[in-house]
Amino acid sequence: MLVSNKATIWQQFRLYMSYGLKIEFSERERLLAPLLFAATILIVITFCFATTAQIEQRVFVAEIYLAVFLALQVSGVRLLEYEQRSEVLTLLCTYPITREVLYISKFLLYVLTSTMMLVPALALAYLFNARPLTGEFWYMLGIAMLVLIGLAALGVLLSTLIMRSSSRHLLYPLLYFPLTIPLLIAAAEVSLAFLTHGQIGADQRQWLTLLLGFDVIYLTLGILLFGELLEG
Repeated sequence: MLVSNKATIWQQFRLYMSYGLKIEFSERERLLAPLLFAATILIVITFCFATTAQIEQRVFVAEIYLAVFLALQVSGVRLLEYEQRSEVLTLLCTYPITREVLYISKFLLYVLTSTMMLVPALALAYLFNARPLTGEFWYMLGIAMLVLIGLAALGVLLSTLIMRSSSRHLLYPLLYFPLTIPLLIAAAEVSLAFLTHGQIGADQRQWLTLLLGFDVIYLTLGILLFGELLEG
């Protein structure tokens, strides 16, 4: 992958995105492993919990975000593994590519590939719970996408932070789990309000604001710190 000294930011972005897509689709397990992991969680929860009408909504929301949360953790820990193994990151540091472009490109690639897991996983959750794929499905997908954006921004940052550690498979979940709690709680509260009442009340709008706020915080931190972590 060659980058000209005169390449614009848009040209740098397109070049790294095309390179990243080739990596993601060159190894099928990078896409299949999180999806199969999510499907397994959904199956286990669906068939192991005998729900009543009172707790049905809560179990449904819990299984969705638990599946997405753990599946993305599986893929996130390996996010920069290929680049590090092939020393691509070391080479990229010598190219005239802005670090912000690298971060945004990797973030969008993670969102894109994770969406390919999220949509069928959410559809499976509706199938296992005998729910029709109506407008409710698209609303839940929208909330899940907001969670995904925050998890992707955080995942790229944490993967960069620990990529040179020999214990990264242990360190990543230790950092990832606590930092995702605000995202998941906020998403669960908003989702439950919609499934129960068919709308979002004033209290739930505060949770939605919190969810959006953490998305912005994690994305901003990633843009600001990615270059320093990469060079370090």
